[in-house]
Amino acid sequence: MSRPPIRVLRIIDRLNVGGPAKHVVWLTAGLDREHYETSLVTGRVPQGEGDMGYFATSAGVEPLVFEQMSRELSIADLGVIVKLLRLMRRFHPDVVHTHKSKAGAVGRIAAFLYRWGTASAMVGRPRACRVVHTFHGHTFHGYFNPTKERLFLALERLLARLATDRIVVISEQQRAEISGRFRVGRPEQYQVIPLGIDVDEVSTRPIGLRAELGFAAADLLVGIVGRLCAIKNHRLFLEAVRRVVEGRGDAGRTIRFLIIGDGELRDELEDEAKRLGIADRIFFTGFREDATRLYPDLDVVVLTSRNEGTPSR
Repeated sequence: MSRPPIRVLRIIDRLNVGGPAKHVVWLTAGLDREHYETSLVTGRVPQGEGDMGYFATSAGVEPLVFEQMSRELSIADLGVIVKLLRLMRRFHPDVVHTHKSKAGAVGRIAAFLYRWGTASAMVGRPRACRVVHTFHGHTFHGYFNPTKERLFLALERLLARLATDRIVVISEQQRAEISGRFRVGRPEQYQVIPLGIDVDEVSTRPIGLRAELGFAAADLLVGIVGRLCAIKNHRLFLEAVRRVVEGRGDAGRTIRFLIIGDGELRDELEDEAKRLGIADRIFFTGFREDATRLYPDLDVVVLTSRNEGTPSR
């Protein structure tokens, strides 16, 4: 007699541009359907952020979208927890796998309530459901003011202790920081699983970005790739451009500075470039679905983030 498929419920706050969106789609699409039944729950992508729903569609994944679930904390989160709890009672997951901070909070609270619901509490044991949380980065510094950061850290410590069986991190550096420095969870809860990379979508040859943007073949391209949000620290990139421009004037090879991506800070960064007197040196490409194929066209790739789940080193 064959075993019934293992039911996996995966939860992420939104499929915005970035590695986590690809990660959850690959995991959802990649499980053997003969042995696993999987469902992906996501929230809405707010205006100003690139939506990678197209990536899920291309992989044959149709997420269940909870419109109330978003990146920001709000009273609507209580409704999201209730909806997730109802879904779990229908789906009967063997594994609940949450990704990123917001979904990690509401998802694990719902999973805790599901495991220790009224019937389970009466018999003194939880439902047979394992809870896994993956940190793609963290919000313990660089994102919010100190008060919020302390609040989120306290919540993560509580969730790790009460509502998480396994904590997945994507590098040894991340484990050292989250487990060691911030003391979230117990060391034995951690498992390091490096991110997989789809080598088929990474180009090794230039795609002709210079010609596409009207630049000369000899121009030096310096680019930064990422969402236009505070944690990516594009203001530091703009300040570096200002110093380079002021330091070298018009001498030597022409340098083109590219900001590849989009986000809620687009207007502010464009205004900042004007204030610094470098607007004519900065080119905003906006969101591009082929961003991973642009790297071979860049002579210099810049990373200015205050906090990254997968830094360059």
